[in-house]
Amino acid sequence: MPTSLNFKVFKKLTLLDLSSNNLTEFPLCVKDCPKLKIFRVIQNKIKEIPVDFLKNENMQENLEEFNINSNPISELSPNIKLLQKLVVLGISYTQIEVIPPIITSLENLKSLHCYGAPLREPKSIIA
Repeated sequence: MPTSLNFKVFKKLTLLDLSSNNLTEFPLCVKDCPKLKIFRVIQNKIKEIPVDFLKNENMQENLEEFNINSNPISELSPNIKLLQKLVVLGISYTQIEVIPPIITSLENLKSLHCYGAPLREPKSIIA
């Protein structure tokens, strides 16, 4: 994804699918889409989700579907809780082993796709 691409010009864009593009870095420039509701980056080579994306006001106010299936992402940030409008979250075929308990604070979440992910139970902190 060219860093010179300015997504601010897409004032009415509600769906962006960047799947199967061999992206190695998360396209942070999409946070500038003020109306984006559905964002898919399925089957790329992205290793992490930038905190700036999760903390972005546009994403917090509008994003309803976030699909990162089939990427070598190994951790789901607790900051995922900031995406309060999220209805669908796709983490299938990622390297994510633990879903942070804070995900229960996503009151609008209706669909969590996590098939093919190496999920395990979180280790207890109580000794």
